[in-house]
Amino acid sequence: MFTIIGIQIGVHTGIHPPLAVMMGILTAVMGGIIRDVLCNEIPLIFHKEIYATACLAGGVIFVLLLFLNVPELFTALISAGVIFTIRSLSVRKGWELPRFK
Repeated sequence: MFTIIGIQIGVHTGIHPPLAVMMGILTAVMGGIIRDVLCNEIPLIFHKEIYATACLAGGVIFVLLLFLNVPELFTALISAGVIFTIRSLSVRKGWELPRFK
């Protein structure tokens, strides 16, 4: 939901859509980093798991649906569902992004 909230604020203030998506990703990632640091854990973004990529996919879908004039409530629910599904599947199935050597 932090991704969606960040994008909504960006879009409503008139920021260009790709920048609004980046704002949403940054909102979600930084919130997760702060949570993990306060819990004295290694931030989740530094693991191999898919995290920011799921936010990117959901953010792009959010902006595309807004562009197609889908009501914002449905757009937010669909995008949050996409983010949750990608994230859940990546944890459950062990999906990882490739690492640079």
